[in-house]
Amino acid sequence: MILNTFSENNLEKLLYEIHMPDEVTSDILNYAKTGSFSLPGIDELTQHILKSLESRENGEWHNLPEDIFIATMGCFSRFVNEYKVSCNSYGFDRAFWTTRQASAKLFRIGELEYEFADDDAHNIHLHIPSDANLDPKYLNDSVRKMRTFLEKYYPKRKDDPVCVDTWLLSPALKELLPDGSRILSFQAAFDITKYEPEAMDCIEWVFKIPSSGIGNVSISDLPENTTLQRNMKEYLLRGKKVGIAYGILVRDF
Repeated sequence: MILNTFSENNLEKLLYEIHMPDEVTSDILNYAKTGSFSLPGIDELTQHILKSLESRENGEWHNLPEDIFIATMGCFSRFVNEYKVSCNSYGFDRAFWTTRQASAKLFRIGELEYEFADDDAHNIHLHIPSDANLDPKYLNDSVRKMRTFLEKYYPKRKDDPVCVDTWLLSPALKELLPDGSRILSFQAAFDITKYEPEAMDCIEWVFKIPSSGIGNVSISDLPENTTLQRNMKEYLLRGKKVGIAYGILVRDF
């Protein structure tokens, strides 16, 4: 894959702005120039970043705010850092996901991400990045800015309902977290519409186990580095379920 000077400069600039780790930056640039790479998934990562830059130049991202573009592109560096936590080395395994960011269907606005759902209900799917600050004032500010963004750039969707499916809404967390927990405060903003106790999302997000390895992990081997990990591991060992719940945002955080 050969870059011209313009696209190379823009790629380097974006990687700097989203704080891509140096080791990954070098591998991305090498792949973009020569087609060779050493870290897992760097070919797909580079292709998605280049698609995002192309979209910024003359596609879906072209007329949207720069700060939202940069914040949204931060998913790429976040995902390679999450990969390192799980696998002890850099890599990228989220190509199934980042087409959304590259094509301007998912936006990071403040602490939260918002995705246009491809369904008849015209819902907006809420996502909670791993680095999100769950302080209610920041979450409410994110929602307010999201509505302002939609009113200006997507006025037909400005009043769409916001929904989420996540382990953070699991009713089991009321048994695992103390009163005053920010996660419980987060839950309180939603009306729960469905609960799936068998889902194992918590293994990935609480215990930092790669999604590809969840089926092979033993509960007894899960780490106990945080209070939530210890409490949840003991809960799971007792045969209880965490799962995920679906909710609609109906009140302030």
